[in-house]
This record gives sequence, structure tokens and C-alpha cells, in this order.
Amino acid sequence: MAWWIPFNKLRDRQTRYINEMLKSVREDNKTVYWVQGFAGTGKTTVLANLAVKLRADRKSLGVQERYCFITYTNAMKELIKKTFVAENKGFINIQTHTKFLRDNLIYDFVFLDEVQDISPSDLNRIKSLSKFLFIAGDCEQSIYEGSAKEHQIDNIFKPNKLFFTEILRLTKSMRDLAKNILPNSKINEGSPENTYGDNTPLIIDFDNEASELNWVAENSHQRAAPGSPSCILFTHHSNIKSFFYQIYTSNNISPPGPFEHIDLKDFSTRLDYKQVNGYFKYHKLPYRYLGNNDGELNESDRQPIVYIMTYHSSKGLDFDTVYVPQLNSSKQIVFKYVLEKYPELDQRLLFVAVTRSRKDLFLTYSGKHPHKFISDLPNGSYEKIENPHLVDDDENDDWDVF
Repeated sequence: MAWWIPFNKLRDRQTRYINEMLKSVREDNKTVYWVQGFAGTGKTTVLANLAVKLRADRKSLGVQERYCFITYTNAMKELIKKTFVAENKGFINIQTHTKFLRDNLIYDFVFLDEVQDISPSDLNRIKSLSKFLFIAGDCEQSIYEGSAKEHQIDNIFKPNKLFFTEILRLTKSMRDLAKNILPNSKINEGSPENTYGDNTPLIIDFDNEASELNWVAENSHQRAAPGSPSCILFTHHSNIKSFFYQIYTSNNISPPGPFEHIDLKDFSTRLDYKQVNGYFKYHKLPYRYLGNNDGELNESDRQPIVYIMTYHSSKGLDFDTVYVPQLNSSKQIVFKYVLEKYPELDQRLLFVAVTRSRKDLFLTYSGKHPHKFISDLPNGSYEKIENPHLVDDDENDDWDVF
């Protein structure tokens, strides 16, 4: 989760763009700047470094100024907050956009991440509460109903656009896979510069869902390390219920209260994740739900943790190792009635999920056929494995995950 990169270690284009925005403020130019780029190009890192540099630049003026960094999800808010605290940068207020709008306070400098996820009306309000405004986002990753389109963002802010093409997170194979899932994406135009090399995503077929979920639970645990948590992404909260129940039964411990009288296929109710996370801690199991103000990113600094999230909650985050299970041919990534209103939303959500990994990506399913979005991928963008429990570690040194 250590995404923060100090200013003196940023890429040339990143420092050049930050210096351009600093110069604009010095000249009292209120033009909005929009940091754009494909998934994994370091947009949030640039926004955060800009805030730090601006604070240092303005501190010599001896004036009291207010700074706010706005995120869309609570999970991302916690990551940003964790990073600024670790870097001893306590000058900035970090909020979700809904909290920012509720407070209705004017700030001198506002840094808005994931701009494409916010409605036009909310963007106008954020603009009215900002003296200087800097935004970041990628409209290809838009996954929320009613969020602003690129032309609407342009009309509201009339921004100067600074575009990054160097993809620092994704390997080339991951980029190719993402492009195949969302063909309209221009992500293939970016240059992959991931320092891990070109780890190829694995698509793994299991005989049944119980075997699949047990393997994902065990393998994600094995690969997690202090400072490098694993992450498992699910489409719906009912799938998380099923996964958690599988963990309890496979570990031969009685499930907590939330599971005693619950329909695992009920999409209308969610678990009490604070209670569930507490139960995991009590039984010394490494799994934690992260999202909606539940779960703590700091916990993974001290011990191996596997974070369980929805595709939505993972937005903006990245991990060394990511698992995307249950990609069966019958899988509904988005409910049909929602998809009828917002075509491509299922593709965009899976696009977000498969672009969360810095190093290793595992896509799993059970049954005869995988989901249509991963059933016809280009050669070289993945490797497929069947019956992973049959792989012999001694004869397959490359498959140390098994």
C-alpha cells in the first residue's frame, strides 16, 4: 500500500506538471487543472505531492490558508490520511466529497480525486467552495450512476489538462487484459513502466465454488505479508457473505451472530462488518472487510492481512496481489435492470477490478465456462490453469503459489 513517492523521486513529467501548477498559483491564476491518465499512472500521487509542495511554498507568506483533499470512497480517504500522517503532513483536511459538501466550508486549496465519479451538481458545489481547485481522474473508470461525463466536467471547470501516459502500476499483460474487457478504453496507448516486470494474469478453473473459495482464501493468506496485504474483490455483498461463511466452515469454527439466521443470497442486507472483523481478530484469522468506514489499512503494516472488498470500494487503491473470484459464465457483475440503464457498467466495474494489481492478478471461476469478458482474451495477456491442486511444486518452480 506504499503508494507515496517523495517529490525528488517522481518521474520527470510528474515534477514538470507539479511545477507548472505551482507557477499558476504563484501568478494567482485560478484556472482549474485536471490531472488525467490511464489506470496506474500515478494521478493521486501527483495530487498529493502538489498539496505538500504548495503548503511549503505558501508557508513563507505567513498567511493562514485552508487545504482539503477530497476522495470518493472511505477506503481511499483512509489511505490518503494514513499517508499524510506517515509523512508528518498534518496540515490538510481529508474528506469524502459527501462530508465536504455537508460541511459547506470554503477552502483556499482543494484537491479532488476521482472527479469522474461525482455528479455535475456536486462538482458545481465543490467549485463554489474552492479558491484554487485541482482535480484528478480518468473517465474510463467511471462506475457510478449519475456521475459526470467528460464533456460535463469540461463545461463546469474549463480545465487545463495534464495527461500522463506512463503506466506505473500495471504490467503490459494486465493492460492488454483490461483493454480486452473494455474495448473502448485507450489504455493500450499508455506505456507500461511497472518495475515488477510483466507478470501475466492467471485464469484458474475449479471443479466447484467451495474449492475455488478455499483456494483463494488460503493462497491470498500465503501471499500476504506485513506492509504488503493481499486483496480479494467481489461484486456484491452477498458474495462476501458466502466467502466469509466458507472461511468459518473450512476453519471449523462456529460462525458469529450475523450468520446464524441469514440468507447468504439476500442482496438487500449487509453484514455487520465491525462485528465480523472483530470475530476474525478474535480467532486470529487474517481476513478483514475494508470499506464503508470498516477495516483499518494501518493493521496491514504490522501483520499479513487479506482485505475483502467490493469492486466499487477498491476504486483508487492498489495491491501487490489481487484476486477476482466467481467469474463464472452466469455471473451478474451488475444487476440486469441497472445494466439496461447504464450499458457497459459491468465492463467498467471489471476493468476497475483487474487494474488494482501492481504485481500478481488471479481471476478464478468454477464450472465449464468463464465469464464472457475473460473467455476470449488475446494470446499473451493471460495464462490458464485447471485443477491447481494437482500442480506439483517440485516440478513447477514457477508456480510457487500452488
